[in-house]
Amino acid sequence: MTRIGLKRLALFLALLHPVIGERKRNYILDVDELLGDAAHLEHRGMQHERVLSGSKKSGKGGMSGSKKSGKGGKGTDTLASSKSGSKKSGKGGKGASRKSGSKKSGKGGSNPTKKSVKKGHSTDGSKDDRDGVSWDDDTQMASGNTEPSMDPGEDTDTEDSYDKSMDMDFSFDMSMDMSVAPTPPPTRSPTPPPTPGTVPTTPPPTPGTVPTTPAPTTTAPVSSPPTILPDCDLLTREEAMETILVEITEGPILTDPATPQGQAFRWLLDEDAATVDPCTYVTLPQRYALATTYFSTSGDNWNTTTGWLGSENECTWSGVTCSSSDLVLELRLNANNLEGEIPQEIKVFTELDFFQMRNNALDGTIPDVLNEMTSLVTFDVENNGLSGSPTVNVTGLDGLERYRVSSNRLVGTISPEISTRPSLRQLWLGDNLIEGTIPTELGLLSSLEQLYIYRNSLTGSIPTELGNLESLVGLQAHENQLTGPIPLQFLTVSSLEELRLDRNALAGPLSSSIGDLAVLSDLRLNENLFTGVLPTSITALTDLRILRLNDNNFAGTIRDSFDGWFSLDFMDIKNNNFEGPLPSSVFDIPTLRIFYASNNAFDSTIPENWSSSPVLRDLYLDENQLTGTIPPIDPGQLGALTELILQDNQLTGTVPPSLCQLREDGTGSGVLVSLWVDCAPDASPRIECDTSCCNTCFPNATATDLDGEDPDN
Repeated sequence: MTRIGLKRLALFLALLHPVIGERKRNYILDVDELLGDAAHLEHRGMQHERVLSGSKKSGKGGMSGSKKSGKGGKGTDTLASSKSGSKKSGKGGKGASRKSGSKKSGKGGSNPTKKSVKKGHSTDGSKDDRDGVSWDDDTQMASGNTEPSMDPGEDTDTEDSYDKSMDMDFSFDMSMDMSVAPTPPPTRSPTPPPTPGTVPTTPPPTPGTVPTTPAPTTTAPVSSPPTILPDCDLLTREEAMETILVEITEGPILTDPATPQGQAFRWLLDEDAATVDPCTYVTLPQRYALATTYFSTSGDNWNTTTGWLGSENECTWSGVTCSSSDLVLELRLNANNLEGEIPQEIKVFTELDFFQMRNNALDGTIPDVLNEMTSLVTFDVENNGLSGSPTVNVTGLDGLERYRVSSNRLVGTISPEISTRPSLRQLWLGDNLIEGTIPTELGLLSSLEQLYIYRNSLTGSIPTELGNLESLVGLQAHENQLTGPIPLQFLTVSSLEELRLDRNALAGPLSSSIGDLAVLSDLRLNENLFTGVLPTSITALTDLRILRLNDNNFAGTIRDSFDGWFSLDFMDIKNNNFEGPLPSSVFDIPTLRIFYASNNAFDSTIPENWSSSPVLRDLYLDENQLTGTIPPIDPGQLGALTELILQDNQLTGTVPPSLCQLREDGTGSGVLVSLWVDCAPDASPRIECDTSCCNTCFPNATATDLDGEDPDN
């Protein structure tokens, strides 16, 4: 056997037998001495194993690989292994020790290099930033303290501690290049000269020897920043990033380059100019989630992409607002030409309180991960093409106040579970394909201010439980298939300002309790099946701006008590069975712009004050039984009038010249477009009107009906 072979054999035996291992720990690497001791290995090794066997039971003495005792020489051995495996030596460094010391041994022992890198060391005994463990190798060596700190990843099972320690040391040293003598670290005594016959290499810089006095003068390495993944430094950048992100996205989806998630992953790895370190970039998940959102919604086609996928922190990207600690608080991408699906990766935004992507072209479903966005206050995806359930799991969102999903293609029913969010103030589900009934549980939403369920296919009656919504300001339930009367309990909600029940199949008389809604400004009951007399209490609603009762079966007279109304803009009572005189006080409302009273049975004359409103634009009094003549107007009145429809009545006489002046005035102050009266030769009775004044005379089979204004448009 050659001398090199003998040298390798000696080193191998030194690893197996703690006696010579002790010499290794004292850094006496004289090969000739090791060979000389080889003759006594069998006897002394067996004797030492008996000592170790007793040490394992008692927890003291022998080799320090026993995790129960936590004492012995393993710490010194770890330090020596770590230093000889340093990157600067170019051999047996971090990569080698990682492969042979962790993967090949398979024993669960701590990797010496891993411990050195993760813990760090300092000559002043300071604590490493990663786990707060004091790790001073030089001080341990000088003082003779060889007790290592427990590595967080180390197996705490004590039954096989001796074997695991031996296996760990063996696998580590076998990974070293045996043709190069290991670099001797500091020792308790002056380091002896190299053994003759060895082939020393140029050693990497060492921390220097540590004499008993004076204190060591080695320079402490800079502590590494904290990591977001345990043992992250032992992984490649791609491995570390994938390990973190598979907690958000399933592995096959994450690594598929055809998916938005896979595109975001590859962008982070290969194209992101920031080249973020997954071990230290603590907001990596949100950067990934934002990038996934970009790819999932055709970011290249957005109207505004300022900052997106740039090298700056993601908090600088347009539409993104962050906290002082760089956590996303708001994501506002409304009206930005987003096309595609909202990715479920938005769940990482646990601090986000405002999410808005309305007025885009999104499709797919609402991600059922909102319950993981525990700080969410506003969720707004109105006016898109989303499908699926209108309500998703919102359990745990104790601060949710606004849930807006109107104007999509959502199907199914309204889940009663939405009522478990007492903080909810706005529930907007309108203009979808929702079926079923209105859940009675909605009456539990004590903070609810706006309930918008319009333009769906809801059936059944209005739940009486909605009368418990003491904070309700607006109810929009129009354009459904609701039946039955308006519950009396609901008419006690005194905070109500907007009540839209139009275009349903509601029936029955209107209760006089309607007058208790004192702050109501928008009342629309049109296109239902209501019957009976209009309650006189309705004239108490002096804050109304819009009053629509048209296309019902109301009958009787209307009380002429609109004197205190100063806000009414739009009044539509056409297509009913009202009779008696027109309520003249309506024309004294200074804000009245639209008044439609067609197709009733009013049988009085046109009130003399009919031209009082300075903003009156449309006046439809056709298809009634009005009598008498058309009252003249004073100069300056009706300057905004564009449509005056009076045909199919019993009017006589001549159209006043002052009225015709609104059409003929060359100064431009006259804007009258349509003036329709019974002026045809065969009309009976007939009203006289010059063709330059009246543009349509009835009866006229070719006349086109006017639809009038719809405040919904």
